[in-house]
Amino acid sequence: MAKMVTADLLSASSLIATCIGVLYTTWYLEFSKALELDNILTSTEKKRHRKLLKRLLFVRAIPLAFATALFAAALAAPAWQVVSGVSPGKPYDPVLACFGVVSVVVLIITASIIWLCVRLVNSWRKLG
Repeated sequence: MAKMVTADLLSASSLIATCIGVLYTTWYLEFSKALELDNILTSTEKKRHRKLLKRLLFVRAIPLAFATALFAAALAAPAWQVVSGVSPGKPYDPVLACFGVVSVVVLIITASIIWLCVRLVNSWRKLG
């Protein structure tokens, strides 16, 4: 079987994971502020906040979640090769180890973004 995980794949996946992480952390403050509903009193403010939540959901959160989930799915086969290829007799391969770490980080970020989408949808429905 040909080696699926190469240094090039590790570099590319690390770069894409970094880009996703940068977008997520850049927008996280905006997401957090939008989830704070305590100070909304009037119906006008509720309408404005609902509009903001909808924009954040459909312009940022859902596309980011979709792209991250697709990326995680694309890494599934090579990541499975890493997991299934671990054995006590095999020599250490730093590329495989680092790729395993990148794959786990991508899964954590994916789960976090999907959970954020669920929270944004719940807040949006609560105002509607």
